[in-house]
Amino acid sequence: MVAIRLSAIVGKDRQIIIKLPDEIPEGEINLELRVLGSSPNLNQEGARAKLLSAGKLAVYTPADLDIPADTVPLTVEERMRIGRLPLGAPPSEVLVDDDRGER
Repeated sequence: MVAIRLSAIVGKDRQIIIKLPDEIPEGEINLELRVLGSSPNLNQEGARAKLLSAGKLAVYTPADLDIPADTVPLTVEERMRIGRLPLGAPPSEVLVDDDRGER
């Protein structure tokens, strides 16, 4: 994977033209724009600070939860595998109906 960082200034026409370096291959890319000088999560950060100062925000470290230090997070593939029903199993909605009764 090739990753580069570019800076640009958006003009009044709201357009930017980017000439990519030669090392960028042809094909599909992901493009992410970050507007500098603004914080979209400002409300979330403010609420978090208020809850923390009031002692109402739970903050845990792995040691608090008795998680061994050498624990390795699951990969995306592992999470997908354990989150899938086995082949031939009834769909989730059937299992829920069996457990709770018809809706």
